[in-house]
Amino acid sequence: KCFKGAMTISNAAHGPPGFQRPKSRRLGRAVFAAALGASATLLPGHYVDVAFDAVDAWTASSAITSGALPLGGWRLCAREGGRCNCVGTVALHSLLADWTMLRHVNGSIPCGVAFFGDDPRPNLPKLCSCLHSVPWPESLVEGLNETISRSLLPRVEAGPPEATCSAEDDGRWTPCSILSSRHDGSLVPDRLLPRLPVEEQRDMALRKLDLCHRLVGPDQALRILGVWPTNIQMGVVPIKASSAPLCAVVYSPIRGAVWDSRAAIFCPTEPPKCLEGSCECADTSLSRIDLRRRDGAKEEGPPCWTCLPSVENSASASSTSAEMRQSPIRMTPISSPSTPTGVRSQVPVAAAASENR
Repeated sequence: KCFKGAMTISNAAHGPPGFQRPKSRRLGRAVFAAALGASATLLPGHYVDVAFDAVDAWTASSAITSGALPLGGWRLCAREGGRCNCVGTVALHSLLADWTMLRHVNGSIPCGVAFFGDDPRPNLPKLCSCLHSVPWPESLVEGLNETISRSLLPRVEAGPPEATCSAEDDGRWTPCSILSSRHDGSLVPDRLLPRLPVEEQRDMALRKLDLCHRLVGPDQALRILGVWPTNIQMGVVPIKASSAPLCAVVYSPIRGAVWDSRAAIFCPTEPPKCLEGSCECADTSLSRIDLRRRDGAKEEGPPCWTCLPSVENSASASSTSAEMRQSPIRMTPISSPSTPTGVRSQVPVAAAASENR
């Protein structure tokens, strides 16, 4: 379940890579799903429960593992207007699951547009499905908030049960390279995530943890590295824990879901990257420098720290300060997601290590 290189979601329609069901069979299954779904949402009285149970049993093995919900394990939890009890990721979707709205939840939520915030298929019957996960503790949510507040990306990695954030275990962790998706299922490059609202970034990180835990299974550990925004190719490259400002083990087969973070937060070492708030140098031979106050510079904002060799402090001071003034790094908020009617969205799929974008 865990191997060197990026983890990917294999063919979820229960076939080998490139597997396609015969067209007539796919069409027949689609019609059958539509009929069952319509029955589950339109029939009155006791027959609704009977039809809904039929949809639940059938989609658990076939339909709900295709389209916009490619990963197995989804189970219907409510029809529109009811309540879904779920600890994990909930999807509001159409009868054939060809689009979806996504939220991470930890309990009971209403199955409807009011909770999910948008309705790409108005006047059409909808269902809610749950991808069950472990209940992530409040300490983990607070840790994600701190990571995001420092403009860092929560990078999820999987490793053996006893692996930690120590340098000795760096080679034992594998990136869980799942593309991030917004509430409407649209994919977002990691380098753009810091522009999104904090609440949405946190929800995306929790949903990524849900998927990664489902991929690797309960016998593998998970950790989060707080890293700088980067491109897709770098997202599958191994990173040493000492190179990441923040590291925390978030799941252990023995302890369950936790937030076991490294005591120290490390400053970056590549100007103009700098970190607001307290941090220290991973390499004790380096010196911590406030890039916004060096050599008489008076940049606005709180101190922003980086670590540099002492011999380079005076030589690189002017060039670094000038670079920051000429090319400031600003995060521009992205507007709330809105999926036009007729647009097909997808749950994030894994990026293979060999893929070039």
